[in-house]
Amino acid sequence: MYQKVGYSFALGKENHEPCRWSCQTRVVKRDRDPGSPPGRPSLLCTAVATALGAGFVPKAPGTCGTLVAVPLTALLAHLGPLWLWVGTVVVSALGIWAADAYCAATGTDDNQQIVIDEVAGYMVTLLLVPATELNLALGFGLFRLFDIWKPGPVRYLDRNVHGGLGVMADDLMAGVIGAVVLYAMHRLGAPSIDALRHQLGLPAWLAQTIPTFSHA
Repeated sequence: MYQKVGYSFALGKENHEPCRWSCQTRVVKRDRDPGSPPGRPSLLCTAVATALGAGFVPKAPGTCGTLVAVPLTALLAHLGPLWLWVGTVVVSALGIWAADAYCAATGTDDNQQIVIDEVAGYMVTLLLVPATELNLALGFGLFRLFDIWKPGPVRYLDRNVHGGLGVMADDLMAGVIGAVVLYAMHRLGAPSIDALRHQLGLPAWLAQTIPTFSHA
C-alpha cells in the first residue's frame, strides 16, 4: 500500500518576512493493515509452500509434508548422492522464498499450511546414509521426533529467526540432528529390511510386497 504524505511550514528569516507554506509529496510504503483481509499468494508460491497441496490436509499437515518428501528423497538418492545434496539445496532455497511470500500474502508469521520446511528437513536427515527402505523409515521417525520435540538449537531458531528463513531454519536444524543420529545408527550396524523380514518370519508373498529403494 502506498500513500502520498507531507506538508511543511517555514518561518521567514526575519520577523517582518511573511510565513511560507509549501506542500511536498513523497511516497511512503506502508505494511498491510493487520485488519485488512489476507491476500492470495501466487499459484507457484502456493504449490511450493504447501508441497503440492499436502499442507492443506486438515490434520497433521507436517506429517503429510514429510510423507511427500520420502519418495522424492528416495528418487534423488537412487540417482546418486550428489543429486540428493543438490536437490536439498534447491528445495531449501525455494522453500525460503515460498514461505516468506506465503506468510506475507496471508498475513501470518508461520502459516501451518507451509510444509516445504518438512520436505527440506527430511531430505537433510538422509544426506549421510544410503537411502535404504529402513533408513527412509528411521529418518522419517527421527525427523518428526526432533521437529516436534524441538531440542535446544531447534527451539532457538524457531523462536528467534523470522520470515521465510525462520520457517525453514528450525526444520533444517531438526534434519541436521536427525542426520547425525541416523548416521550413528547406520555406522553401528542397524539391521537391514531383509534381516527384519527374516526375523519377523514374514511369508514370501508378503515379503515381496515390501518395496526396495536401496542405493549403496
